[in-house]
Amino acid sequence: MMSSLPRAFMVTKPKDSDILQEIFRQRTLYSSPLLSVKVKKTNGGKSRGFFIVPSSVAKGAVARNRLKRRARGIFQSALGRKSELVAVVFFKKGSEKLTFAALREEMSKFLTKLI
Repeated sequence: MMSSLPRAFMVTKPKDSDILQEIFRQRTLYSSPLLSVKVKKTNGGKSRGFFIVPSSVAKGAVARNRLKRRARGIFQSALGRKSELVAVVFFKKGSEKLTFAALREEMSKFLTKLI
């Protein structure tokens, strides 16, 4: 069983709703045919990720959760505790068919720009 992202690295609604609202208001959006990423750098905070997989991308909950679980693992291993940012990743149609290696390659394009 894969370990999930530690709670300290997750975006939680009560504590971080202001940060999420700022991220959604931002016009900066990194986009590719399979995913889009909005990012906000924080001062002294830990890296946290929020992953959105609409039901139009993957019909079943198992497929959506698999995609989010893979993305969390890639996010955690790429950024770890070094970078100080909050990222919101939006998955698009076609991303549910990616293998773990292909998803890592796709996400690393964005993560290298952000670090």
